[in-house]
Amino acid sequence: MKKIMKKLLYLCLLLTGCSQISLYKKALVLEKTKQYAKAVETYNLAIKNEEKNNSLAFTGRGHCKYHLNDFKGCINDMSQAIKLNTKNARAYDLKGLCEYKMKDYKSAIQDFSESLKLEPNNKLAQKDLNDCKKLLEKSN
Repeated sequence: MKKIMKKLLYLCLLLTGCSQISLYKKALVLEKTKQYAKAVETYNLAIKNEEKNNSLAFTGRGHCKYHLNDFKGCINDMSQAIKLNTKNARAYDLKGLCEYKMKDYKSAIQDFSESLKLEPNNKLAQKDLNDCKKLLEKSN
């Protein structure tokens, strides 16, 4: 029940345009409600105005771009997120997913490996890494 109330509060703040909530938080709400295009626009504003050094803002925007099938845009955002925080496992993972979708298996293997160094128990990253290795072997 608390989660629902929290979501409703965020949505109310979003809809009323309350200045007390940051653009980043507004974008996060849009992302969580799968309004990816609107979230990208809001992340753009957040990064331009207040979050340009926030690895999570770039990760969030990249995640939205991934869902919009903008894999190159996602890779660029994940690269910036990693540049700002080399311990951002999610950024390595999302970057690897985009490279995997674009059939750049060598790069994907590197990024999934980095993700797994930071989060060794990430079963999905391990599966994706193994799949990439198999596909790379088949393509050679």
